[in-house]
Amino acid sequence: MQTERSNPSPTLAEIFDEREKEGKKEAMKQFAEELILENFSDDYIAKLTKLSVEEVALLRKSL
Repeated sequence: MQTERSNPSPTLAEIFDEREKEGKKEAMKQFAEELILENFSDDYIAKLTKLSVEEVALLRKSL
């Protein structure tokens, strides 16, 4: 008799998908930093990068 796992291990495809998403988000943060340095507004940067306005504001403070 087998029991079902309530929290199955991720598949290799799921791991790669998650890493790809993390990479894209990091690329968007780097792009946002460049836009911040060019004095674009937080709202506009958020629209272009799909980051939240709050994330953009935090990036701006960290620069």
